[in-house]
Amino acid sequence: MKFIKIILTLYLSCFISSCTYSQDMRQNKESLINNTKNITQDDVFQCRFDHEYINFCSNKHIELYNKKIKSTPNFANDKILLVIDARRDIGKGLPRVVKSIVVLDPKTNKVFSLIQTVGHFVDNRLEEIEEESAQIKFSKNDNKLCLSGTTYSYKDNNINVENECYRFNIKSFEKISKNKLFLKNNEPFVFPYDSTLHKQCILNFDKQKCSKIKLISSKNLLKKYDFINPQDGDSLILPKNEKTGIFLILSPFEDETGDSLRIMKVKGQELIGEKFISTKQKATIDKDYNLEYFEGKQKRAISLK
Repeated sequence: MKFIKIILTLYLSCFISSCTYSQDMRQNKESLINNTKNITQDDVFQCRFDHEYINFCSNKHIELYNKKIKSTPNFANDKILLVIDARRDIGKGLPRVVKSIVVLDPKTNKVFSLIQTVGHFVDNRLEEIEEESAQIKFSKNDNKLCLSGTTYSYKDNNINVENECYRFNIKSFEKISKNKLFLKNNEPFVFPYDSTLHKQCILNFDKQKCSKIKLISSKNLLKKYDFINPQDGDSLILPKNEKTGIFLILSPFEDETGDSLRIMKVKGQELIGEKFISTKQKATIDKDYNLEYFEGKQKRAISLK
């Protein structure tokens, strides 16, 4: 009798194990079928970004995603990152070929795109430098992506950036803030200020002369000073006057008259004065905040204290 019980127990164990194994096999097979389905527009997290020209749901893009979804992962451990050339033509200036970024998730068949695009480095006439193409750095073991070149996003476009980085978090990219660029008012600055050098440093023309010039993006400045215009170019903060507590923020911009400079007098967090000048010709500011600039052909000199 005991022997029969042992036989029955073994039989039931084998039967249950067989059923479980069959069920697991069936689930794995169903999972495999699901993962081999074609990517459609519904799988693309965002087809277009506001004011941008790339349609990430175009037939051409969908065809590419389906072709690459079975590739070996090359980003963020198990994701596939694609660099896709796109033609940028907004009706102004020459059309340019820029690089867009897309991430494929083989487990879910979902597609995620980066809002930013990047192209060649440019010269002082904003023409592409043929031998200095855009650089995109990423790795299989990290979810960080870094761009170098000229970026073209509608509200975040910059000339000749180096290592503008983003982190991929599940469904989207988050820009990594460069807090180290935020300039303290008491950091050393070599006077006089030179508006021509300021523009050259924005374009990365003379790295030796620009090594002590700490440029700050207007968008970063806006986080601290609410009067900053985010459309201005990279700004510079001049050291605070110890007697008055006033310091200057210098923000270049371009309007219908050409290259210009916004000079903001700041005390604490408050804007106490603002002046706009043309920088078609060089403007300078010395350590005593004396400004020299041109109005047309006439040279002007005023105190900014």
